[in-house]
Amino acid sequence: MNDDALAISRLIDEYIDAVSRGDVEAFGRCWTAEGQWTGPGLECSGIFSIMRTFAKMRERISAAEQTVVEGDVEIDGDRATGSWLIHEAIVDRDGKERERVGRYDDAYRRTREGWKFAARQFTPSE
Repeated sequence: MNDDALAISRLIDEYIDAVSRGDVEAFGRCWTAEGQWTGPGLECSGIFSIMRTFAKMRERISAAEQTVVEGDVEIDGDRATGSWLIHEAIVDRDGKERERVGRYDDAYRRTREGWKFAARQFTPSE
């Protein structure tokens, strides 16, 4: 694994950690200013929209744990793409437990602060 692939893998780890801790600021640091976060019922454009939406999601959740099942990254200079299969266990504030399995399709951009998500689209498994 080269240095860029390792750095992107660390970005994925930082994202998962921010999700599990419900840390809005750490979650926001994973994105470019103009990032796009999409999925079923989710259309966020720009870092402030992403952070606001994540904070609202976490208000309803008492615990969330994501596990990356497998993934792959293709790097092209200061840009890269990746696809990651994930499993997520969620406990809502009302005690309801649920699970999600799906795929993230990502676009990354190298910034002065390191690799960030330029776009992240979640597609649930059928």
